[in-house]
Amino acid sequence: MRWLASWLLFIGAAVLVPAQEYRGTLLGVVTDPSGAAVPNAAVTATNNETRVAAASRTNQEGNYVIPFLLPGVYTLRVEQAGFKTLARGPIELRVNDRLRLDLRLEVANWPIR
Repeated sequence: MRWLASWLLFIGAAVLVPAQEYRGTLLGVVTDPSGAAVPNAAVTATNNETRVAAASRTNQEGNYVIPFLLPGVYTLRVEQAGFKTLARGPIELRVNDRLRLDLRLEVANWPIR
């Protein structure tokens, strides 16, 4: 009986211990040359080894979050109409990292006619 009580106590304690999160998060704000937020920009993080991509969009304040990324080396790409595409990397994401990368887009050069 004592063995059963010990076993139940062990199982109960194991259930109460939360699992450790091993994935990482990339987050930040996307702005234009004047420092104003760039809403609805496409932000994509691509794992350089596996080529698996995770995407997000900036909100009205220009903020983006890409959670649950496996540890590895990534390239971050930002695209929005009227701006040059921005690529940043290599970005090393380790276990449980929460990396903040604020990004400034350049205005696209439109041909003069």
